[in-house]
Amino acid sequence: MSFSESIQICFTKYADFKGTASRSEFWWFRLFTFAAYELFALFVPRLAFVVALAVFVPSLAVSVRRNHDVGRSGWFILVPFYDIVLWCLPSKTVGNKYTMTMTEPAWPGTAQGTQFCHVCGKLLQSGLNFCPACGTAVTQL
Repeated sequence: MSFSESIQICFTKYADFKGTASRSEFWWFRLFTFAAYELFALFVPRLAFVVALAVFVPSLAVSVRRNHDVGRSGWFILVPFYDIVLWCLPSKTVGNKYTMTMTEPAWPGTAQGTQFCHVCGKLLQSGLNFCPACGTAVTQL
């Protein structure tokens, strides 16, 4: 996932605490929030607080979704340092209750075995490990 895709997905899912966030989505957004805050603090200190407030909820949401991606509850963001370890772990694809994908046809006329995103219901492209419509990490069967 690219830098711009990560930023777009995180702001699209502004307060969405359900689903998952890939490691790249999480870390690209962390880099963006850090860089934006530091640039504003350096050049326009009075607006740095506004930037921090603007990215607070999306930062919480992407952190919770990242914890879901490794198979843990989002409440682990309240445990200092342990959440940082979780954010560095690879995605858990087997037995993860937060990353189930649909394989049933969502509407008549769809081929059996076609996968759909469990969050937005859009058709998934083969070979991708995330939904291009909403950015949710998916497990390919």
